[in-house]
Amino acid sequence: MYNEIEVKKAFLGVKKDILLLKEEIEFLKSVILEKKPQNEEKEQSSIGNKGVVNRHFSRTFPGLFQDFSTINQVKNDIKYIDNETERFIKLLTDREYSIFIVVYQLEEEMGRQVMYKDISKRLITSQRTVNFHINNLILKGAPINKEIISGKVLISIRKEFKDLKILDKILASRNLNDHQIKLSDIFFNN
Repeated sequence: MYNEIEVKKAFLGVKKDILLLKEEIEFLKSVILEKKPQNEEKEQSSIGNKGVVNRHFSRTFPGLFQDFSTINQVKNDIKYIDNETERFIKLLTDREYSIFIVVYQLEEEMGRQVMYKDISKRLITSQRTVNFHINNLILKGAPINKEIISGKVLISIRKEFKDLKILDKILASRNLNDHQIKLSDIFFNN
């Protein structure tokens, strides 16, 4: 049935492969232990590279885990964007939020950058108020571009942010927060 010598050779080959894998695992452990103090310092100041395959391992088995590391990186990026968007929305006052949403919507409707007067007409408020809140939004890190061309201030949402197509998610996120009971509701509605 089976040639005993060939079976022994096959098992020896498997044994060699297992030993090589053990060596590779030990090497990876040592690299991880060396890098661990550095990674702990970096985590405090950045999101890190969670899910990214170690480069030494990728060189040993080229291309084997490239797709997985890319997928993990994309997942991490999406989580980061979700968290940052959620954090940003929570930082906004009601007026800042409404101005941000109106800029987003008007720009899509009009197909161009919007001016203070466009925003103030939609929200029935003064251009000075719009200017004040746009500046606050920019200070809070909102993805807003503000340009002055021929004495006119033009406002737009950054293309990179619009490409994410998360307006519906922003609206839903804020609506969830609107269902929360506020302290002022308790005092003024009774």
